[in-house]
Amino acid sequence: MLRLYLTIAEVDLLTLGIVILVVGCWLLVVGCWLLVANDLLLPISPPPLIPTPLHPSSS
Repeated sequence: MLRLYLTIAEVDLLTLGIVILVVGCWLLVVGCWLLVANDLLLPISPPPLIPTPLHPSSS
């Protein structure tokens, strides 16, 4: 027989899963937004004192 109600433990697990999912998605969005903002602000910021090549030449 199917139960039409959830026990407290199931509700807690469901809430915990939803909270973890929401926080994970929020961190992902914030991380991507910071990456995009950093890429957009990179040309405006002054160049570093010690230039570091993104792709070092392999001789």
